[in-house]
Amino acid sequence: MDKAAQKIAVYYAPQFLLLPSVRSQYDTTTLSDAAVDMTADEVMANTPDIRIFNKLLFEIDCTAKRFKLLEVTLYDESGNPKYRPTRPNAEYQFVAPDTNGEWLSMLVCPSK
Repeated sequence: MDKAAQKIAVYYAPQFLLLPSVRSQYDTTTLSDAAVDMTADEVMANTPDIRIFNKLLFEIDCTAKRFKLLEVTLYDESGNPKYRPTRPNAEYQFVAPDTNGEWLSMLVCPSK
């Protein structure tokens, strides 16, 4: 909590909330609340001893605005992989507007 409080005290905002399409979905009060919640979530997610529940790996084609799922792993309560479907022939899918896929690609793809 201390790390999250330190970030919040200096008006840190998660990059996700700086995306115009995401930011436009909030009014001033709810944007501030979302920044506090997401900052705490980021700090927890970056803690080395936190247990993961799932892992998804994507390949994003920034130029063509498409992505494909490379791997999914679900973990049990002890942190051991319990399910790992294979997708060797995964096809690219176009990124739909106003979706997690679009927001993720906006975060990782270089802007023009």
